[in-house]
Amino acid sequence: MGTSNPGIAGRSLATYQFAFPGIGKGLNVFCTQNGWIDNESLWFEIRESANDDVVVAVGFVEVIMEESGCVANRRECFGKLRLFLASDGPVKSAKVI
Repeated sequence: MGTSNPGIAGRSLATYQFAFPGIGKGLNVFCTQNGWIDNESLWFEIRESANDDVVVAVGFVEVIMEESGCVANRRECFGKLRLFLASDGPVKSAKVI
């Protein structure tokens, strides 16, 4: 899927589920109803790659709960991020695009 980049190859975006540097919120910025991310459904595809940044399409299923604690709905969510990489590979910041 997409082009590989040594800076994020093998790293799961689930690491950034709760907070991306530069965004504050994590992948839940793409949630539609303040649900939680089903980690088993999380996927990403690198769309563009440069020396110090990559554009990544992400998708996952948002699980929406009722007040009783039961699952009320599951909704597919999608988005795009530009990840800015440090020279040694880790994500130093991100921007929703």
